[in-house]
Parts: sequence; structure tokens; C-alpha cells
Amino acid sequence: MKHRIHTFRAATMDEAMEMVRRELGEEAIVVESKEIATRRLLPWPAVRQEIEVSAQRASSSKSSAKKDRDQKTQSAAPRTIQTLAEKMSASPAVAETNLAVVVEASDGSPQDNNVLAAPPAWLKPDTNSSSPKTREKPRSVIAKTTAPVVPSPSVEPVKSTSEETSSPAVEPQMASLQLLLSQLVSQARLGGMTDIPAEYLEHYLKLTAAGIEENLARDLISRVRRQMLPETSNFTAAVQDMLTAFVEQDIQCVSPISPTPGRREIVTFVGPTGVGKTTTLAKIAGHFALREGRRIGIITIDNYRVGAVDQVRSYCEILEVPMRTAANATELRSAIDELADVDMILIDTAGKSPSDGSKLNELREILQVASSDHILLVMSLAGGASMLQNIAASFSNLLPTSLVLTKLDELVTCGCLLSVAHQISIPISYVTTGQDVPAQFEPANATRLTRLCLGLDKI
Repeated sequence: MKHRIHTFRAATMDEAMEMVRRELGEEAIVVESKEIATRRLLPWPAVRQEIEVSAQRASSSKSSAKKDRDQKTQSAAPRTIQTLAEKMSASPAVAETNLAVVVEASDGSPQDNNVLAAPPAWLKPDTNSSSPKTREKPRSVIAKTTAPVVPSPSVEPVKSTSEETSSPAVEPQMASLQLLLSQLVSQARLGGMTDIPAEYLEHYLKLTAAGIEENLARDLISRVRRQMLPETSNFTAAVQDMLTAFVEQDIQCVSPISPTPGRREIVTFVGPTGVGKTTTLAKIAGHFALREGRRIGIITIDNYRVGAVDQVRSYCEILEVPMRTAANATELRSAIDELADVDMILIDTAGKSPSDGSKLNELREILQVASSDHILLVMSLAGGASMLQNIAASFSNLLPTSLVLTKLDELVTCGCLLSVAHQISIPISYVTTGQDVPAQFEPANATRLTRLCLGLDKI
């Protein structure tokens, strides 16, 4: 009779094998085991590695035969499913064996072994130990893993459960084993990240789960390790405080625009298409006109995008501020002169492709007559930080004074803020967190952006 194959998932191999024993009995046959990746949402979005074991019940004929063999022998028979914990408790010499889960093949024949990497040197027993060598015996199928394959010595049959629990020396061995298993599984899940000490792994995982690039997360951990004092009492809190301080140092912000009484400020918005330049301009115009009572004038030179002028005109009518249009440098100069009695002029430009050098040069020639006090490069974070460095380089000939980062509300995590700070030397002046006008924008603050970056604050 062919038995159905059952599948079990757990965080560790020991937990998975315990589930196999509970459901299918000690005679269960492991068909396959592998490491799989599953996604979790809490406490932060991340990928979690799990062990999946496929097993089936042993055939009744095989079980009967084994019972006969057990009755004929007085010594404890080897159990079908053996874990490293059982082998360790059986004999200290077996500690040199590699991490594995042993099961008997369906036909009883010995099979090739695939095991996890050998345990670290600090775990190996004293070479001067007088413990007897183990006898060579056929090994059965070992659950497959994704770790490197190394040869593994054979082991003696283990004692029964009753014999194991009767020995008081088993408890410290089991505790030591559980620590080893936890460390090895953590190392396997991290892809062999031996350069990150175990006490920093949790902090490293939180950084990467927050969207911070791996190389930046490693750099932050290295900086913390160099400055961490060995006698630090509350280690976890100290590491978190230092990480927060380092990220805040890396995120460069500039003070928001602050018009000087009696002096007209000219602010120009530039950037690629679709990043929200016009909406951002309307938010800043609404802030100064409605909340600070400033006299605002708006000029648009966006004659390319369909409906661009009508969109700006609608905002101007709502805010009750004057509006002018310009198609070239001469018209822009005239429009600026017409708005001589306002406190601030906001200039809206057409979105330009970063790869279109001729259009960018044309825009630069037009803007030269404006003599802008502030040139805000508007970029969206919704598409990720990978392309922002190229965009900033393409618009560098317009001499932007600060960055406006838009669409933070569309991000799953805000860790890309740190990438922007490392890749682009231009400071951040504003961020936007939605489409509502004039709300959902805020002046850039290094402390606030740091907490968003580390996932400590929400939008």
C-alpha cells in the first residue's frame, strides 16, 4: 500500500522533524526537505526562510519486521528519525558530526549523505578527549538542505527516549545544542553573513526590512561596532540610538524658504515629467498665501503638457493670486516685471526627460533671466531611489539649490531616503505625503526623515 506524502513547515529542521514524529510516528520516512522563502507583513515586511519537510508513513510490513528485530535484541535499537540533539546526548564523541536529520530509506539500503556545513571550531570537543571512536555503520537518507555539502562521519545508534531523559548530563547538552541550531539557522538564512556579529543581526535585519540597501545597512552596523563601548548596559537601546544618530547625520536638509520682508523671492520648480511639480508648487503657494499671508504670484512656462496652464489657473483662482504665462526668456522677463509688488514668485516649468540634453539646455537659457533665489529639483520616490542619482546629474546644469521629494505616501518603506542622501549631495528642503492641496507637504527635517527612514514614524 502506497502512503500519502505529507508536507510540514517550521522555522527549524528540529521543529519540522518533531511535527513529522507527532503526525506520522517514529517510523516515518522523509522523502524530501528543503528551505523555502515566505513573505511576512508584521512586524515589518520581510522575507522569512522556513524548512519544508515531505514525509510519509512507514509501510506496515516494514514496521512489523522492525518490531521482530527489536524483540530479538537486548540492546536499544536505532530510532528511525535521529536528530543531532539525540546523537549529542548519546556520546560526546558524536559532537564532531555535522548538523543533520537522519531517516531510514524506504528499502533499508544506505544512501548518500547531504548535510549542513560542519560546526564552528569553538564547538568541537577537546581533541585530547578519551571518548571511544564510533563504529562505521551504514547511514540512511539525510534530509537535504541548501547549505554546502561536506563529508560526515557515521554515528552510533542512539539510546531510547527513556534512557536519554534519565541522564542529568543531557540537559546542558540540549541547551548548548539549541543555541548552536539557532546560530547555524540564522547564519544560513542570512546567506553566510559572518561579518555581522550575532548580537547585531536583529538590528541589521530591521534596517534592511525598512528598505535600507544592504551595503548601507552594513556600513551603519560597522560604524556602531567601532564606537560601541564594551561595558554598555542596555545594549539594544544603545545600538538603536547610535543607528538613529548616524542616519540623521547622513540625511542633509536645508531650512525651508523664508521670505524676507521688503524683498521679493523667486522660486523655480524643475524636474522630470510626472513627479508632481505643479501640485507641489500649488501646495507651497497655498501655504504662504493662506497660512502666512504672503502675496504670491505664479508664472507658468509649461506649454507642452496638455491642460498644464488650465491646472495652474485653477489653483490661482482658488488661492486668489495673480498668474502669468511665458513661452520664452523675453516673455518670462516681462512676467517677472509685472509681478513686482508680490513677496514671492513661483515659476512652474515643463517636465523634461533626463536624457533629453537639448531640452534641458533650452530650459536653462530661459531660466537664466529669472535669477532665481531658489531652484527646487522635484523628484518622486515612488519609483525607487535607483534612478534618482541619474536624474540629479542630468538636471545639475540648472544648478538646483535643494530637493523636493514627492509621493512618500506611495512607499511601502522609506529606507530609500538614506540612499538619496548618500547618492545626491543636494540637500532636501521639502517632502510631500499626498495629493491634497495645500496640505500633505512638510519642510524637510533630519530627525523626522530619519524616523521615517528607520520605520519608527509613519507618514
